Amino acid sequence: DRAWDTMCELDDLLSDTTGQLLAAGYVWEAFSLTGYGFQAAAQCDMDDSDGGLTMLAETCLGLWRAQIEAAAPDLRRRMYQWFQEVCRTSDHLCQELSWEAQQELFHDPEFLRSNIAQLDRMIREEQARPDRGYSRLPQLVIQKLERMEALGLPREELQQVEREHRDLPNVRRRVISRLLEGKQYSEAASLLRESKELDRKWPGLVSGYSQALIGLYEETGQTEKLLDELQFQVFQCGQHDLAYVKKLKEQTSTSRWPELRERLLAGKTLPGDLREAFLAQEGLYARLMDRVAALESLQTLDRWEDVLRLRFPERMRDAYIQCLDARMRLASDRKQYAAAISYLKKLRTYPGGMDAALAQRWRAAYPRRRSMLDELGKAGY
Repeated sequence: DRAWDTMCELDDLLSDTTGQLLAAGYVWEAFSLTGYGFQAAAQCDMDDSDGGLTMLAETCLGLWRAQIEAAAPDLRRRMYQWFQEVCRTSDHLCQELSWEAQQELFHDPEFLRSNIAQLDRMIREEQARPDRGYSRLPQLVIQKLERMEALGLPREELQQVEREHRDLPNVRRRVISRLLEGKQYSEAASLLRESKELDRKWPGLVSGYSQALIGLYEETGQTEKLLDELQFQVFQCGQHDLAYVKKLKEQTSTSRWPELRERLLAGKTLPGDLREAFLAQEGLYARLMDRVAALESLQTLDRWEDVLRLRFPERMRDAYIQCLDARMRLASDRKQYAAAISYLKKLRTYPGGMDAALAQRWRAAYPRRRSMLDELGKAGY
């Protein structure tokens, strides 16, 4: 019941005590106390929804880093062996933290070689699993490649591992990044196009590859390929803003743009709020008014009021009335009544007002809603 407070107290205790031990030269004792503290906490039965154990784990990693740096080579080997033992014998939480510490905190060549060997064993185990749906294989392969780089192994050995795991998207993305950094644009473009096909089941990945190709074609001045890729991005990938739509318009002739614009509006890659923003950007205000009115959403009306009010004052007024009628029909408590009634002041500013008429209509339609009648009276109706 006091999980967060207890974890904070333990965090302070470990930080203070291990700091004193380390300052006094008791490196192994500081290291052991840190490990014991986290193991004890991880074994507690508690509600950790506040994230106290995660906070403690981050503290322990920081403490271990300082302790490992202060240790002599023999003691560092002893620490490394301790983490290996925890990985083999402890529960899941301690295994995860000790594995992370073992991979991240030991940078001597002997430890890197040991980590690579351990990663090889884990990779083989993952490959042998019948169910690869939630496999750690991608993460393990990337960790192996990073350790190989840190050890300074020849590029040919890293490329061999990349070829062996070419089916993994994160491995291909790693290769793509290296190709782009080396300005090997032809090879990068080829791998990006191949990845779009290999990972077609994952729209987010495909969109990312497409965006990378767009950047590459912009960088290399390949205008025809750029136009084709922009069309793929805009018409096949979900959009989060209008950046690529604007790029497509810039690359498209004025005579052809209306056709592409209608195709985009007929498609499904623009979510609702972005579709409205696109209509406004294109100056299609009548169609924007139609859409906003059809949605019957006060929030949407408020969002576009500044744009549409001057152009379609009567239609905006009627859209508000329609939306407020629907809101009042479904309202069931004083708070909801008051929220709807507060919009009557806004209606008063439109041509013809009609706020008093709407209030009267509500009085007539819902004579038994005493809270509603009371709120109307408070508002002056």
